[in-house]
Amino acid sequence: MRKMRKEELILLNISGIGKRALEKLSDAELSEKIDFLKKDKASALDEELRLIKKYGVEVMAIFEEAYPKMLREIHGAPLLLYIKGSILKENEIGIAIVGSRRATLYGTSSAERLGYELASR
Repeated sequence: MRKMRKEELILLNISGIGKRALEKLSDAELSEKIDFLKKDKASALDEELRLIKKYGVEVMAIFEEAYPKMLREIHGAPLLLYIKGSILKENEIGIAIVGSRRATLYGTSSAERLGYELASR
């Protein structure tokens, strides 16, 4: 698989295309898919980039050196991490709360409570 720019990965992420699906595509098929999505999802990509900037979120791609090593090794590792805060090298063993953009009220409150409890230790 060819190396992709973060913008392309964000576009694929918006479209629900993950690592396993990407691995099945040839470079030519991937380029064709990205070209199609650039036209079809242009407004969604613009909105995603606007929100990333607005909220000061860092986007880290799986091919970057700083991507957490242990996370990279799991089956179905996310292509992108949207990070608010810091990932420190000395924190190789860690816990992440991974969620949905359409989280329920229960899911949001549970994640908030769990995050608070873990951070206070």
